[in-house]
Amino acid sequence: MTQVAAVLALLLLAGCATTHSLTPVALESTPAVQSHRDPSLKPSAYATFSVFPLSKVNPQASLQDASLKKPMLFMLRNAMESRGYQYVHLNETPDLLVTLDASTTGGLKKPPRTLLPPDLTPGGMIPQPQAVASLLNDDSAAYGWGTLNNLSFSSLEPLPEYPPRPGSPPAPKANGYTFTTLTISVIDPTTFTEVWAGAGAGISRTPDLRINSQLVLWAVIHQFPLASTPELLTSPASISGLEMEIFTNDGTHYFPAVTAVGKGSSAWRSGLKRWDMIIAAKAETVAGQSYAKFRENFGGPVNSSLSMIVWRNGEQVHVSVPREQATLSSDMVSSSPRAAKTPSYLWIPRTKVNSRYTVPAFGAVILATLVVVAATGGITL
Repeated sequence: MTQVAAVLALLLLAGCATTHSLTPVALESTPAVQSHRDPSLKPSAYATFSVFPLSKVNPQASLQDASLKKPMLFMLRNAMESRGYQYVHLNETPDLLVTLDASTTGGLKKPPRTLLPPDLTPGGMIPQPQAVASLLNDDSAAYGWGTLNNLSFSSLEPLPEYPPRPGSPPAPKANGYTFTTLTISVIDPTTFTEVWAGAGAGISRTPDLRINSQLVLWAVIHQFPLASTPELLTSPASISGLEMEIFTNDGTHYFPAVTAVGKGSSAWRSGLKRWDMIIAAKAETVAGQSYAKFRENFGGPVNSSLSMIVWRNGEQVHVSVPREQATLSSDMVSSSPRAAKTPSYLWIPRTKVNSRYTVPAFGAVILATLVVVAATGGITL
């Protein structure tokens, strides 16, 4: 009886999952990634970066749609900022130039058996590096690649469909699987050589490239070395234990999302949970804010609190996080270049929502089978 009960419990837990604010972003499996590092890459020499569309220098780029370029480059900018680098415009003498290419193949009835990232031929994305030089002096250099148009909302409820509110009609099902590939190139603007490249691939059920590419991009960019210069502490206190990235659930609205909460930290004690999507801070929407811009909210006087509204399970939840004395931990300081840590992939399980509950279908089927077998004398409970 005890052994059977234990097996049932494990099966039921395997079938259960909890819906959260990042459900549409979910991939079907861990993304496949790889990277190539040129020996000339010296992270200690770089502090700032800028981004540009690959189509400006490579007409063969897959990402040609103007409506996709800005949001994709905004995501790239935020990912680089989360690595500790400071964003500047192209005409502000950046230390690094970063670009990406991405493509999506949708409507697949079955996911590919083998998940492989794109080929990483050194310099393959930018066949003529000298073409990048013209971008630095082009009239569009100040256009603001890496930024979004100013967004304003009359309400702090900008996510009406992700995830659905309890009792709302189910979202339309995606037509099969989507295979997404993404490649990133990092260029030294003084030598116009590609000093780093990364590639990744993922499987999703969301056809929108702006949504299904996010976890692939996150996994690829976390292969890139962290900035060797720690973030300057401009205030006496900060929020401890909170890790985040900028995500979108609809391809239009971008918000900070909690990716990890340190146990016992001020963020943990305040009730913040993994996968919370932060939609407001200090009673103002944070839609469209960059990673670095939102990060400024963390600073403040010791023992003060940051008031936020998070989107969790289809509802708005208010949290107040106390600021603690800011300290430089060993993870924040580096006196020499360091390689990126082993990526901790954002695994977000898919869920099936029925009102306020998740239906553990697989576990229920197994349970019913075992009950039938027991009733017919096939097993002794």
